[in-house]
Amino acid sequence: MSAHVLIVEDEEPLRISMAIALKRGGYDVAEAGTVRAAVALLEQEAFDLVLSDLRLPDGDGLEVLRRAAELVPDARVLIMTAYGTVNTAVEAMQGGAFDFVQKPFAPEQLMHRVERALEHGRMSSELRRLSRATDPTVDIVGRSAPMQL
Repeated sequence: MSAHVLIVEDEEPLRISMAIALKRGGYDVAEAGTVRAAVALLEQEAFDLVLSDLRLPDGDGLEVLRRAAELVPDARVLIMTAYGTVNTAVEAMQGGAFDFVQKPFAPEQLMHRVERALEHGRMSSELRRLSRATDPTVDIVGRSAPMQL
């Protein structure tokens, strides 16, 4: 099953090129150019990853981050910006962003970060599944001296 990715970018040429690169990588991609459009998609679909520009015409990527956390808590969010500062990056990371990407970036750099974020999401899901499957009330049975204590 391919990962479902939402790109939130108001610069249409960049959004289209990112979508093409991700689709070539085997990902299922949806696109939005505003916070409003992104939230509408987040309300309708479950995404594995959200790539959001920081500056958008009707708000900012931090609002997309907050709404994604509410609507699809398992999704990883990467914030992208050409106007990044250390304070903005810290705020995004404290708000739950998985990563902060400085524009301009090479397509290979973006794909690497996407793959890393999605792998982190898969590992977190597997850990939750294993934690639920582990029964803490099961007794350990053994014959060695340390096990007999």
